[in-house]
Amino acid sequence: MLKSIARMPLKKRRTVAFLTALATIILFALPFSVYGPSDKVLHAAFFGTHALLGYQLATSERAYLLTVLGVIVLGAVVELVQSQVPGRQMSGLDLLANLIGIASAVALIYVLKGRKSNAGECLAARPLLTAARSHSALA
Repeated sequence: MLKSIARMPLKKRRTVAFLTALATIILFALPFSVYGPSDKVLHAAFFGTHALLGYQLATSERAYLLTVLGVIVLGAVVELVQSQVPGRQMSGLDLLANLIGIASAVALIYVLKGRKSNAGECLAARPLLTAARSHSALA
């Protein structure tokens, strides 16, 4: 399936990205939630999967960087939407789990591509590292 996405025309790729983002917002806005450590694993896995899908949708390294930033913004939007849903709340730890999932996906892609696995040298990982460092400084 991922190879077929990579062969899609750009307009269809954008449609897939939009529909995936919309489905994410709707799914995370539903008035139920999972609490505990498994919730964080779900956040990391879900947003990591988005970052992997984004790699297939991107047409260049620059486009992938923008896609990763878009997935980060999507995670923040999801948390903001959750704050407006009765029975749900916004969580900084959920956002951190989203970032960990995204960073893991970016690292996996660069390792599989045979590039240096040092995340400090990966352009797409720099915003993630900055966010993680600022979060750890606040804690």
